[in-house]
Amino acid sequence: MTLISRIDEVLKLLRKGRQSPLTFKPQYSAYRTEFYKDDNQKLFKILDSISASDGKRKLRSWMQRPDALDLVCEIIGDEMDAVKKVEQLPGLAAITPEFIESWTISDSQELAPSITRILLAVAETPSAKEKNVLKSPVAVCNIMMKQLSYQRSYHSSGFAAQFGLFLCATGCARQTIEALHRCGLCVSYKSIRNNLHSLAQHCMDLAVAVGAGPHVSLLRQYQPQHLDLRGATRTLRTCEGNVRDE
Repeated sequence: MTLISRIDEVLKLLRKGRQSPLTFKPQYSAYRTEFYKDDNQKLFKILDSISASDGKRKLRSWMQRPDALDLVCEIIGDEMDAVKKVEQLPGLAAITPEFIESWTISDSQELAPSITRILLAVAETPSAKEKNVLKSPVAVCNIMMKQLSYQRSYHSSGFAAQFGLFLCATGCARQTIEALHRCGLCVSYKSIRNNLHSLAQHCMDLAVAVGAGPHVSLLRQYQPQHLDLRGATRTLRTCEGNVRDE
């Protein structure tokens, strides 16, 4: 039976039941999209079964196609946007002594699990992951995440600004700082100078605030010094630190 004859048989059934092909469209559409609903786990189970069988090679080949890579890039882009949102600063003026003291190279695994998994796979072989207990790539991958976030947005400059301050404090040459800035490890030399000026002004403001605050001091304090034939001698100590005998 040819395809045309099969279609004729189907049309005869539709005419017999007084139905039109258009009446089947809603039911047929729901059947085709049932797999794609959020609460449907059947497609996940099918893919899990394929990945656990010899069909894994076929699935791996498909994942190397442009369409599959585009999906991976979308996932990575969404995760990096989440990391960038957390790492963003309003400006270098936000790098205060309190910020530096409390800042840590946080782990971005919760915000970017896929990127973290990829970076760890790049930085360490499966054999080293099982046998190497002395060296861990976690810190390096976290720093790479900071570099990528800074490359994605110059406002994500928490790590780059502080690493630039470290380079300046250790006497690193300006050319070296600019080269590391090109690598995404630190901010530019000019930004470091501006950051140092901002930190100095912030420290001066703190010193002025402490000096202008309320203080408790004793204006006068009398202490017996010694007793001789002329009578008791007392020491008068004022709040200015001047001492005189009476």
